[in-house]
Amino acid sequence: MHDRMFARPAPTPFEVAFVEALGRGDLSALNALPPDALPSDWDAPLLCGHTPIEITVKTRQPRSARWLERHSATVTLVDAWDIGWKSRVRRTVASQPKSGEEFSIQGVRTPLHEAAGRGDCELLSVLLAGRPNLTLRDRQYNGTPLNWAEIYRHNDAAQLIRDAS
Repeated sequence: MHDRMFARPAPTPFEVAFVEALGRGDLSALNALPPDALPSDWDAPLLCGHTPIEITVKTRQPRSARWLERHSATVTLVDAWDIGWKSRVRRTVASQPKSGEEFSIQGVRTPLHEAAGRGDCELLSVLLAGRPNLTLRDRQYNGTPLNWAEIYRHNDAAQLIRDAS
């Protein structure tokens, strides 16, 4: 655990119940929690270091993700893709072609950077259909999506980006 986590008070039983319910997709347990036990900022990292949406993605709980979304949590294109909402991502890119350019991944990279860095050619193809600006540089390492694909040696992803340029 990081030092910042040790500096915070231990989680309350309600906070533990919240995270466990998210991870199980237990909507009854989520709905039973008192309102003051729920996060005031749905997009802020919890003590575990993950946001509530990230917990639902990691535990593959789309029901919990929908519950969080109804409570105003932000679901990025990459979150939606990872939770299995691929048709939603396709519809979003079709209706908002530049959505792949948003610095929505920890505020420092775009879905394009993430897809390229992962070598996720399927997601990358969906995002490239929106004809995004491929010269955008991430805010952490100053790399383009092509740089990310190349540095991680995802040759197929790099070729997709080159072909789209």
